[in-house]
Amino acid sequence: MPKRQYIDNKFGQLHLRVSQPQNHSARAVLCIHISPLSGVVYKEVLKELGSDRLVIAPDTPGYGMSDAPLNAPSIQDYADSMIELIEELQLKELDLIGYGTGSKIAFETALKKPEKIKHLILISAPDYTPKEIALMNNSLGRTIEPKDDGSHLLHLWKQVSGFKSLNTRMRMFSEHIRAGKRKPWGPRAAFAFQYRDKIDSLLTPLLILNISNEITAPTKRLKTKIKVGKYLERLDWQHGFLETYAAEFSGIVRNFTST
Repeated sequence: MPKRQYIDNKFGQLHLRVSQPQNHSARAVLCIHISPLSGVVYKEVLKELGSDRLVIAPDTPGYGMSDAPLNAPSIQDYADSMIELIEELQLKELDLIGYGTGSKIAFETALKKPEKIKHLILISAPDYTPKEIALMNNSLGRTIEPKDDGSHLLHLWKQVSGFKSLNTRMRMFSEHIRAGKRKPWGPRAAFAFQYRDKIDSLLTPLLILNISNEITAPTKRLKTKIKVGKYLERLDWQHGFLETYAAEFSGIVRNFTST
């Protein structure tokens, strides 16, 4: 069963979910979540994928139960905190999984540490147009101010409507509330970071997994930019698929990272 722990980090303490079987020979996997959620989105993946390898799912700084930076961080700042985690855990080599904002953090981490990162799996990796960035900043990049009548909670509830299961939706809703005024920090950092500016420098084998969500079309645009790796489209999967299809997703990860 996955366990929890804290480690010291540049922004305070970083909260981790960790699955570590007694006997394992496969490379470790670091899973970086979508914002403004937490490593809880990988809860079932930790069980499935963690049966034969070390799997770590941190809460990125300012989300979940990790301490927050004093100011809104950039994708580079988030990546530096992941590199610090990798060094603290003394991981010589590993594979990365990113989701949404976590995809951009994983991507930047792979660029900074190509000698350590052997495979990169990005769930939802959008190549935005300037117009799309403006629209996304106006929705997910906004601070939702609390209202005395609680009407702001309905707005937050609508933002997790992509999760089919009501129980899962409630858990993710609580993550939105917990993030408070830090909620838009991750999305804003993500909207300021463009894959197209750096993807030609990527040396790590890349798998882009495109699911059915609000950024399906922008993610598809990155398909032609992959130099080493593959593009996989699963439009039957939506937000919450990491819980519902954890076994199948873990199989995809195993197949791609087996070399």
